[in-house]
Amino acid sequence: MSTTQVPVKKVSSAAKVMVVEDESIISLDIKNSLLRLGYTVSGVAVSGDAALRKIKNNPPDLVLMDIHIKGEMSGIEVSQQIKSDFQIPVIYLTANADNSTFQEAKTTDPYGYILKPFEEKELGIAIEVALNKHQKEREVAASERWYATAFQSLNEAVIATDPEGSVVFMNTFAELITGWKLAEALNQPVETVLMLQKQIQQFDDMSTAEVTRSILTAVLEDRTTASLPNNIQLITRPRTAISLSGVAAPSTAIPIEGNATAIIDFAGDVIGGLFVFRQMQTGPVSRSQTDSAAPPQLSQRQAQADASKDNNVPQADDLALIKAFTRAFTKGQSVLLSTANLVAESAANSTTLTAKSEGIIINVKKINNKLTAMVKRDSIYWEAIRYTLIEHSFFPVSQRTNGTQYYQYRAIPEQCQIYYTSAIALWEAWHGKMSDQIQRQSSWVQPSRDKIIVLRRGSWYRIQQLILSEGHLHINTVGGEVFLQLEDSLIWGIQAQYCAL
Repeated sequence: MSTTQVPVKKVSSAAKVMVVEDESIISLDIKNSLLRLGYTVSGVAVSGDAALRKIKNNPPDLVLMDIHIKGEMSGIEVSQQIKSDFQIPVIYLTANADNSTFQEAKTTDPYGYILKPFEEKELGIAIEVALNKHQKEREVAASERWYATAFQSLNEAVIATDPEGSVVFMNTFAELITGWKLAEALNQPVETVLMLQKQIQQFDDMSTAEVTRSILTAVLEDRTTASLPNNIQLITRPRTAISLSGVAAPSTAIPIEGNATAIIDFAGDVIGGLFVFRQMQTGPVSRSQTDSAAPPQLSQRQAQADASKDNNVPQADDLALIKAFTRAFTKGQSVLLSTANLVAESAANSTTLTAKSEGIIINVKKINNKLTAMVKRDSIYWEAIRYTLIEHSFFPVSQRTNGTQYYQYRAIPEQCQIYYTSAIALWEAWHGKMSDQIQRQSSWVQPSRDKIIVLRRGSWYRIQQLILSEGHLHINTVGGEVFLQLEDSLIWGIQAQYCAL
């Protein structure tokens, strides 16, 4: 190999390169060339196994791989593992240019292929091309993840197609409203997944496939964005989820609104289409329809908050699903249930409850080997959810700044009556009075103060002192202090006279 120095623009002057070569003289020559070119040599390995160990301990930015490395693993096999386990670019080095070896090497998508002997200039250029290509691929992958995450967070359904109209992406909301999973929908014609029809009678002769395809064709040909037609309906896929009645739900026509747009790349070419849509609001739900099914602990303050959200309170079948969902995950059972507004389903490592208007509102998984329910506090189902969780001995243990509250199972102390009330009810109980909230929940026996306990950060503590000052309740326990406004909710209990905490 020539030692002529050639200035090459580096992706990074400190880029680390590993050499996998079983000929010591050749590996030393390559190492010296790399150093002259301004790279750092992260290591030299004489076998595939040694290379994998060194990569794990000190990952390089690029690997120079002798394609015919000695050992149990060939250079091609080692490269395959490097690609799958570490996502590090590999350039093959070989003195054998036969076609069969080249074809086999191509299957691993190498970033370069250099024939020995080679000039130092060739090596430097090949490394820079590989590093630049890998960097661009990472940027594209990061951008794709960013956009995918952004689309997943939208409170609208999103379906993307390629220029021929085959589905290439759909977010969670689109999965819920159409009844299709992304894995099933990929490469399907968009009209198979997004089945649209017009409500107006004179358009009934147009099939759902024709409606969807005509909308997509128009925006792609005009390279524009267009609103979906008025009076358009989505025909959902016949449900694979089981309804609360135990019968698979049939196809449903859902009025939707939204738009379709052409996706155009930097070169001005149309590379696909995008449908963004949502279920149309059909009017507020009457509170009288749902009050009888609501938990008795729905506070007046929460009721007012719900009313301010266009009376969008949970319906009876939603409350029943929340209870069925909670019973299932607390018993370790899989669940697949749905209503018009909610979908409960189990996956490999989690169980989720998703509201079609909000996204995931409960995500249940094991955290530090403890079953944990992460609940979205600003959900319209918040009060019903936390009341149901508490019924199953799942109590709040922490809260995140994003408004998510974490619930975990906590055993209720022996012979203890648990109450979920406002802070004022605890203050009244401390002074021997029975509030209306307690009267609605259970029978009442005036407690001694040393038997009143409160839940603080997931643990039960006896109350040592209560202080009421300027509308705030200060609760002093051996486990710390709690400060509440009188209308704030909390969980507390009264133990039987002869029970220990």
